[in-house]
Amino acid sequence: MKKWTVISAAAVLMFLLLFPAAWAGDKGLFVSPTTGVPVSSVWGVFVGISKYKQADLNLTYADQDAKALYDFFAAQFEGQVPADHFRLLTNEKATRRDILKVLAEVLNLAMDQDLVVLGLSMHGLWDQSGQNLYFVAHDTNPNELWDRGLSQADVMNMIAHSRARKIVILLDTCNSGGFGSSGTLLAMKNVNTADVNRLLSAIGRSQDGIAVITSSSAAERSQEGQKFCGGHGAFTCALLEGLKGGADTNRNGLMEVRELFDYVYRDVKQNTGGVQNPNIDGRYDSGLPLVAVARAAEPQAGKKVDVDLGGSPQDSATYVPPDTSDYDKLLEQSKAHAAEQKKAEEARKLYLAKLEEAWGKVVQITDTLKSVQGTKDKRITVVRKFLSEFPQDNPRQGEVEGLIQQIEGEREPEPATSPSNRTSSGKAGIEWVYSQPAKLYFAKTETTVAQYRACVNAGFCSSQGLTMPYWNGKNQPDWAKYCNWDKPGREDHPINCVDWNQATAFCKWSGGRLPSEAEWFLEASNKSSRQYPWGDQKVTCKYAIWGDGERTDGCGKDSTWPVCSKVVGNSVSGLCDMSGNVGELTSSWVDSLCVVVRGGSWSDDYPEFMRALLRSWRASTYRFYFYGFRCGRSFQTTKIEQQPEQELPAQMEPNKASAVWSDPNSGLTWQAMPPANGMQWEAAKSYCSNLTLGGYSDWRLPSISELRSLVRGCSATETGGSCKVTENCRSLSCCKDPCGGCSNKGGPGAGGHYWPSVLPKLPNVDEWWFWSSSSYEVYTDTAWGVGFGNGYVRGYNKGYEIFVRCVR
Repeated sequence: MKKWTVISAAAVLMFLLLFPAAWAGDKGLFVSPTTGVPVSSVWGVFVGISKYKQADLNLTYADQDAKALYDFFAAQFEGQVPADHFRLLTNEKATRRDILKVLAEVLNLAMDQDLVVLGLSMHGLWDQSGQNLYFVAHDTNPNELWDRGLSQADVMNMIAHSRARKIVILLDTCNSGGFGSSGTLLAMKNVNTADVNRLLSAIGRSQDGIAVITSSSAAERSQEGQKFCGGHGAFTCALLEGLKGGADTNRNGLMEVRELFDYVYRDVKQNTGGVQNPNIDGRYDSGLPLVAVARAAEPQAGKKVDVDLGGSPQDSATYVPPDTSDYDKLLEQSKAHAAEQKKAEEARKLYLAKLEEAWGKVVQITDTLKSVQGTKDKRITVVRKFLSEFPQDNPRQGEVEGLIQQIEGEREPEPATSPSNRTSSGKAGIEWVYSQPAKLYFAKTETTVAQYRACVNAGFCSSQGLTMPYWNGKNQPDWAKYCNWDKPGREDHPINCVDWNQATAFCKWSGGRLPSEAEWFLEASNKSSRQYPWGDQKVTCKYAIWGDGERTDGCGKDSTWPVCSKVVGNSVSGLCDMSGNVGELTSSWVDSLCVVVRGGSWSDDYPEFMRALLRSWRASTYRFYFYGFRCGRSFQTTKIEQQPEQELPAQMEPNKASAVWSDPNSGLTWQAMPPANGMQWEAAKSYCSNLTLGGYSDWRLPSISELRSLVRGCSATETGGSCKVTENCRSLSCCKDPCGGCSNKGGPGAGGHYWPSVLPKLPNVDEWWFWSSSSYEVYTDTAWGVGFGNGYVRGYNKGYEIFVRCVR
């Protein structure tokens, strides 16, 4: 017969401590013991890639690491949160598109008091500029990271704009393994950890409540093998053991983030012989609980309570103190590390002060140049005089040399295609300013409410949704109050809460277009010579309208400001607010859904978001209170609408005009001389559809079948050749990308190109890749193209700029 003993209040307390989720109730799953803030729900995204599309990137245990963490969290919260709160992506299911989709879903759904755990185990690489870090997805080409790499900006942007305030990132981008024979790759995964940590520090600072735990420090190589939990990395093995209760050193039944890191640090260091040392960064609540664990019972004072459900009597659990033998040593190391950080910070301040001093001289040069009259040689002499006065170790010497090169290469806009002066007034009072770095006219200011209202009144632009951003529900979101359209006194503020199509329509009405991402960056960075549009001075409200962390967003106004309120922060050509006020939509696409946004906004709290280099993206249909736009204009409308007659070789038979050529093989009529500059895919389609040439106005971008019909001298790529890509076969099964191809410059065309010999020679371009109108069958963000310099057929992301030859 079972014997029951009366359960005292102490026993009830013991039960609640053992199972904290049972009593959290309306307060959430559990509560932080350090801040008292509850966790309402839990989300998790776990990505691990061991098998890559490019096989020589393959790893060993990355997919198993991700699955083990996913299984743990899914089991831990089974029945407490919906199963779809936890997502697992491994190997071929972890493409860039899939990863972004899942991250966006989870980070958009997570609320303020939710916990989000992100576990990433994959390669990490820098691009050729050394400025942008990418996580390598399953389908990423490591030699073209811009195509399907997961950039640091992708991750930072989603985290920054998520409501979630409790985010823990578990990152292992340092698993052992190399890149085989791919000698052109930029870096090996196991030697770029210091760079990864630099990114993660930025992510950790991007929003309060983010802890970033990395598998190792400096350039250490992460260890993995069967000895670690039967086939994992040392880092993941320690995480799993710690999460299961091994790290609960204060025995409160909650696995807190700092407890977990301390445990993982000690375990990994001990089990790898000190060659691997995990790292933690970010701004986070050290008591943030990740999971509830069974708590070891402490000795109880007073009456002993028996709870006998049958069988042998149970003694109360014996308290076993945690092993803290190396704690003192760890504490000393921590103090030494803090001293090193302080020393590094002092050195950084000295360097920044030196930059400020040097920048003062650069400003002096620039101001002097504005007042110097005379020839280019005279202006260069003035610059060289200032340069000679600089100290030998001047950190800005390169920029001053760049000023000389800029003057030497200065070329005024051609009178035939643009106004002779550098500014011009346009519709709705737009002031167009010529940018030498971008070779483009920009609107001096971001488009204002008054300017956009003029377009609406003209019947060309739409005002739909300008007070209902982001969605079309009946109830406005809390931040609809920040939309400027219907707010009195904001006619001179930038228009915000517009979508990409509305911005595109306005620019078309004004006689311009949205600038490309590349054009925007060239002006904002002065051809990569500046960290911010105004220079390298640190971000303050002197230069930009931003979410200064020490004040309310918008430099204390909690809103946008009138355009051009911070003229000292203007760009090299005098454009206002290129960073700050509102982020600016561009014409460049990330994929078939999302467009690129450049420049920080009034609500961005961290200096990293204000850099000219930073790139973010949003779906083209979304409206946000911190996004607006400015227009660009090439003043080549006449050239696009009416192509001038061109001189062609004498052997070419003219057809209505010498600017076109009819192919006797296909019967198609082609534009003989294509534009000298590349353009993005959408722009190429628009260019052809708006072209009037040789008396014809029905031009279009050719299909891949039509474009291949123009190939001559490369049998694999000619119509019917071994490359199987046609308008009716546009999947990767038709071509391993690339396909076809011949030796460089072996064709019959001028300059060795693989097109008909009667077509004219084109100036100083090696490859001459041309767009087709044919998209990939699955990856609609990519379109097929032909390289007439080497005969290859391959796909290009539609945001890339290559050449166009129209057909009819």
